[in-house]
Amino acid sequence: PALADGACERGAETFKLKIKVRDNKPVEVTHRGSNAETLAVCPGDQIEWQLINPASAPSFFVNFASSAPFRGESRRNASNGKILVTISDGLSAGASFKYDIGIDGGGVWDPVIIIDE
Repeated sequence: PALADGACERGAETFKLKIKVRDNKPVEVTHRGSNAETLAVCPGDQIEWQLINPASAPSFFVNFASSAPFRGESRRNASNGKILVTISDGLSAGASFKYDIGIDGGGVWDPVIIIDE
């Protein structure tokens, strides 16, 4: 998505991402019904990942290979069927963070998070 001027002047938001799983592999990630393979967020925003049908997979994780846009471990495992992180302050506008959504014992999906201005 295009980075809008001043987009981060709004208050912090929570992005509830839904992960669709087929044959024990994540096949799509959406936010409010729209594709969220590329997601623009601001410092202070929260991102919550959750499986659409938790019975379709045993457990899942997100893993940021090089660096993560939040503090702490770059790999997070689901707790109570969800993963919740808060985007750190001080990240450069336009920075991108590629990550994997993985199903334990199954496949992975590789979306990206971009820091908005």
